[in-house]
Amino acid sequence: MTNGGTIYAGQVSAPIIPADRLTPWQPGVTYNGGIPNRTTIFTTLSPIGGGADDTSQINTAISNAGAQAISSGTAQVVKLNAGVFNINGNGIFWTSSNVTLRGSGLQAAAATGGVFPSDVGSALNYVSGTWLVKKDRDTQPGAGLLNIFPLGEGFTNSVFLAQDAVLNSNQCVLQSNPGLSVGDMVWLDHNTDQDPNVFWGGENTSGAFALGGPAGAEFFASSTGGTTLTVTSMIYGTIPAIGTTGVGLSGENINPGNFIITAFGTGTGGVGTYTTNGPIGTFTNRYMACGYPTRRQFYRQERSLCQIMKITGISGVGNTIITFETPFHSTFKTGFPYNAQLTQFSVPFLTGVGIEDLGLFGGRGGDGHGNMNMNLCANSWVKHVESYWSQGVSLALYYTYRCEIRDSFMHEGPNINPGGDGYLCGIHTGSAENLVENCIMWCGNKVMVVRGSGGGNVIGYCYTDDAFGSQYPQSPEAGVNAGHQTTPHMELIEGNYSFAYKGDSFWGASIYITVFRNWLSGLRAKHGFLSSYTYNDAGTIKPYGDYEGRIGVDVQAGNYYTNFVGNVLGTSGQSLLSINNGTYSATQDRFLYEQLDTFATGNPVVMWQFGADTSHQGIDGNNGWTSTTYQTQLRQGNWDWFTQTQKWHGIGGSVQYGANPAAPFPSMPTSFYMTTKPAFFTTNPWPWVDPTNGSTTTLPAKARFDNNTPNTVL
Repeated sequence: MTNGGTIYAGQVSAPIIPADRLTPWQPGVTYNGGIPNRTTIFTTLSPIGGGADDTSQINTAISNAGAQAISSGTAQVVKLNAGVFNINGNGIFWTSSNVTLRGSGLQAAAATGGVFPSDVGSALNYVSGTWLVKKDRDTQPGAGLLNIFPLGEGFTNSVFLAQDAVLNSNQCVLQSNPGLSVGDMVWLDHNTDQDPNVFWGGENTSGAFALGGPAGAEFFASSTGGTTLTVTSMIYGTIPAIGTTGVGLSGENINPGNFIITAFGTGTGGVGTYTTNGPIGTFTNRYMACGYPTRRQFYRQERSLCQIMKITGISGVGNTIITFETPFHSTFKTGFPYNAQLTQFSVPFLTGVGIEDLGLFGGRGGDGHGNMNMNLCANSWVKHVESYWSQGVSLALYYTYRCEIRDSFMHEGPNINPGGDGYLCGIHTGSAENLVENCIMWCGNKVMVVRGSGGGNVIGYCYTDDAFGSQYPQSPEAGVNAGHQTTPHMELIEGNYSFAYKGDSFWGASIYITVFRNWLSGLRAKHGFLSSYTYNDAGTIKPYGDYEGRIGVDVQAGNYYTNFVGNVLGTSGQSLLSINNGTYSATQDRFLYEQLDTFATGNPVVMWQFGADTSHQGIDGNNGWTSTTYQTQLRQGNWDWFTQTQKWHGIGGSVQYGANPAAPFPSMPTSFYMTTKPAFFTTNPWPWVDPTNGSTTTLPAKARFDNNTPNTVL
């Protein structure tokens, strides 16, 4: 749904969000034709039993079903009977399109309450249904459980855009055509090292440029502009010889960083002066690296503004006008220092992959592995899956387009701490138009991470609660969010329940995120065993609870242009917390409506906070707080239970800080991506969040969890 225009105080017809802060959201498979009900059963498998390894029989069945799908033109189903399938080694490797792996259901959720941080006593307590279990997870800790990606993944040719690709248009013009075809999936990006809207965060090492040549060539260099590069010291590696073109890492075409370099004109490597055939830009003693990791983890080097797109038309002189199925979710800029490019993938995407009605347990391998990682896939889905005890992102999408995770339950793991092991759900690496809907995310370090994503993604109507670190249970972790690595953009967070919203800046920040009709209670539920969980920190017994850092919305430095519309913050009858167990004590001293200019003293509960900088590198040099952060934030029609009113602030500030539209106010939409009430709400009222009075009705995902029936999806 488009809601364009500009906010003007006092105009009834004014839209609630300006057009340049919005994009059309039409995510996933459900809202693009629907998830198909496949009925052609290729084969039915049962567990071998007796502790035997089921990996080979499942891998073979998926591969053969994929071949049958190609030869017959009909999508195939590999059906798994009820029971526990033991998976070992490198896990299931899925390289076939148009195949569904379907279990026999999940009649009851797995028992919870594992032993942190070890795996002792945390084996799957099988109740019923179909489960895939990483049996050798302790002896093969580097392997995921269900790995979905085509063989030979990577990038290939890149070509510069001839003119800017403009937000919400769906055509671009290239300088030349590298051999594109209708139906191709491609990657659009531009360099963001000097983009004023992009905050990399202090944890991302500065300056990391792919100059070509051997992987890992690192050096200090200086330049006063023009085409001369002076290398002053060498750490290791060599600079390419005369005439050598840059190739970067992983088969990527040269990624120019701040530069446009295609060859070195002089020199044979090492310390010295080099002449390039393109402008370098001005810098002095800038640390540079070929493929330095922190600025290429979820995108091409230094090019964090990115989007995966599908070509639907090719025309114009030299076939350089390219039409896409979906719009650009940002403007990709040409010219120095942005240098927008279109890059081809080296392999076709998998399509029509389905995972349904089963449980996943015990995947390992950290970030990029875990229980399920879906890579280079389009129009694929995970439906009604329980994902438990993963060490890595529990269910994750990498390089995906119009995929979705729905009606699923993600919870717990052996390492509930930062670092990629304890995350529950994720959308990463240029992934665009994806959907996470009607899911439960409970008991992880971060319930959601969105890193280097491509826009147009939606997190809708999920229950997200009890995010924590096993060593700091007294303070909440990030709630529902669209961050944890720089430049997710134009993502929608609609209709969810969470204890908080976090605009994270630790690894960089997000831009143009819309947070709409969510209930952000400001208090974790402490479900189940968490009500008595403690951590012994050198004799200080830290209890689970929101005794420190309790908050409703925390938008950190560098998160520009967030839209908060129609949300409810806090709870009716909320009260301050206090505890003293003899070794640990904390007392909350007051509620605050907002904190916009510096950290609050004491131990308050804050409804709105804008400006903290957890990257330890204040944007304005203010040592951990950026006092201008609030100026690009939009707050329209939100209710909070501290003031017990609905407030309209427009863009920037409040009564104290200005930017307050006057009544009459814009109308409140029902949804930014749905046109009718979703089927999973059945007879429950929708929308379920009413910001005019702070009332909420039934969120189906929350009701499933509260009723201890998380896998019962209507």
